[in-house]
Formats: sequence, C-alpha cells, structure tokens
Amino acid sequence: MLNILNLNALEVVGLATIFGYLAGKICMKLKIPAVAGYVIIGVALGPSLLNVFSEKLLFEVSIISDLALAIIAFIVGAEIKLYELYTSGKKILIVALFESLITFILVFTCILLFFKNLPLALILGAIGSATAPAATVMVIRELRATGPLTKMILAVVALDDAFALMFYSLAASIAKVLLVPSTNINFLKVIFIASREIAFSLLIGLIAGYIIVNISRKSVQSENVYIINFGTLLFITGLANTLGVSPLLANMTYGVILANFSKLSGKKLIDFVQRISPPIFIAFFVTAGAHLKLSVLFSLWAVVLVFLVSRMLGKISGASLGAKIADTEPIIKKYIGFSLLSQIGVAVGLALIVAKDFGNLGVQGKVLSAIVINVLLGSTIITEIVGPIMTKYSLAKAGETNKNRRI
Repeated sequence: MLNILNLNALEVVGLATIFGYLAGKICMKLKIPAVAGYVIIGVALGPSLLNVFSEKLLFEVSIISDLALAIIAFIVGAEIKLYELYTSGKKILIVALFESLITFILVFTCILLFFKNLPLALILGAIGSATAPAATVMVIRELRATGPLTKMILAVVALDDAFALMFYSLAASIAKVLLVPSTNINFLKVIFIASREIAFSLLIGLIAGYIIVNISRKSVQSENVYIINFGTLLFITGLANTLGVSPLLANMTYGVILANFSKLSGKKLIDFVQRISPPIFIAFFVTAGAHLKLSVLFSLWAVVLVFLVSRMLGKISGASLGAKIADTEPIIKKYIGFSLLSQIGVAVGLALIVAKDFGNLGVQGKVLSAIVINVLLGSTIITEIVGPIMTKYSLAKAGETNKNRRI
C-alpha cells in the first residue's frame, strides 16, 4: 500500500487537485462530465484501492469539504432571484417543488418499505431530491440549446437544491433525535428541535447578509466586498458548526440576501466565487470519492438499486406532475423530468455532512453514515453518466438544440 509515503494534508490536497484535473480532462474527451472523473480518481486513490489517501488523511483534509460546501450553498442561494419569482416564477416554483417533494416522498417510502430503517429513509429521501446544476448547465451550453424547456430546466435546477437543503435540515434533525437513545420520543419535540435548527440556520444567514449588504453600500471598491464576502462564508460555516446547525442552509440564506439586496449583482458575486473555486471543487470531489469503499458498496447493491430507481421515478413523475399543475407548455410537461436526473454537488456534500454529523451518534449513527456516503457516491457515478445523456435526449426531442447557435 502506498500510505507508506506518509503524506501530509497539504500534499493530499495538492495531489487530489492535480490528479482530479487530469482525470476530468480525460472524461471530458470521452463526453463524460468531468465531475465523474474526479470521483472515480478519488476512489482509485482512496483506501479501497491504492490507499494513497488513508482514512486518517481524509479526516485531516475535511476542511476542504467545509469550504466547498459553503461555496456550493452560497451559489445555490445567489441563483434565487426573489423579484423574478414574485413576478413570473409561479410556474417555476410549482415544478421545482413537486419535483423535489415527490422525489423525497418516493425515495423515503421505498427505502422504508424495503429496508425498515426510518432514519436512513429520511436522509436518503432528502438527499435524493437534489439535482446537479453543473452537469445540466454543461449539456445545455454544449448543445447551445434555447427554448421553453431549456429555460425551465435552468430555472428549476436553481431552486431544486434550495428545497433539498431545507428537506435535509428537517430530515437530519428528526433522524438525530431517533438515533439518540431515549425512552420518550415525542413527535412534537422532534418537530420543535428540527424547526429550531432550521430557524437558527436561517437567522445566521439573514444577520450576516444584512451586515454585508450594508458594508457593500458604503464600500466603493467591489474587490473589498468580494474579500469580505469570502471571509463571511468561512465565518458562517464555522459558527454554524459550533452551534450545531446547518452551515449549508445558513450559507444559502446568505447567498439569497446578497444576490437580491446588495449593490453588487448576484451574477458578479457568483462569478467571483466561481473564479476561485475550481481547485477547491476538484479537491473536494476527489477526496469525497476516496471515502467510497468498494467492499461496502458491493454489499449495498440492493440499497443503491432501490435508491436509483425510486429517485429517477420521483424526478420524472414529480416534474411532469408539477408541469401539468402549472399548465406549462406541452414540451415541458413531456420532457422536463428526464432533464433532472444528474446528481452531485449538494448531494455528495450532504453525504459527507451525514458522515460527520452522524458518525459520533453510536453504532447506529456510524452504520447510517457509512451506508449513506457509499450509496450516494456509488449512485453518483451512474447518474453523472446517465443524467447528461437523458438531458441531451430531452433537449433533442424538444427541438431546442443547435450547436451552431450561440447562447
């Protein structure tokens, strides 16, 4: 085993970034999303195969996960334009809500029915509702697609992960209470604890957003606001972790406030964060992939299969039902669900959060976290190949692709 190299944390991050970048380039040449390459090379370098990145080293670089997740949550929030939702976003809200909610319900029901594990059903249901904006947007840009279906896809994926974060915050709070030994588990108490965690997460984001919005109004140089904004992301994450609330929900709320009330446009804020984030994301997905244990994954094939099938059915049926209720164009009703199957980013991030938050809740917590991270990483490799293919199929069937058109 190559762990005799005695790597330190910085060397792990450096190697993860370099090898991840190279693997991503190879995947892109094969018309596979680069993110799939990051995860696959992570599996190869992790304990399951070469063991270059041992479990001890992966724990030492967990701050990369915290940083990447803070950025992902911020971007999700910054993509939400309150004015657009108020003026013309009713249809988008309905489609995104039904697509996310029905996926959550279907995955939750199937996992509970087949495996009789309520905490696991709650967590996988919540995480399964997330979609991968990056892979979906990449396909749209590659095909230079435009039209009603394309616009709806872009709008829905911006809201989809926001719903997933809220579902997860509620589901995780309930699951934690269920896993902690107690003789008197009260449903109202569970809901109160979950609601309190969500409320504190939102409050942190709102207060931070209010402060930075006022700073941005007084600052002449946008660079100063960008620097303060990035530092605030780190502080929010650390504070949320200290208080035991959701850093993802807090950072998403912070992103919503800044994008809608700061003098700097949401697009500029996102562009700045995205310019500095590629190496962080590559290292994050590679080290996330290294957490996958092939021996455990193979023993969980039934859970992976049930999760994949129920999630895909939930996405397709939920989005189609939402489109019908919202009375969208026929082409959207028919193909929107097939365009939302990709899964990575928030989903993988949430899986790592489960590993951190539930790993210290006794034997049941450790088992739950091991199942979740292996099921999510294993299924992600599949959805990152199938998802873009189905998105291309939908856009082609809708007649919205034109590689000669610029968007």
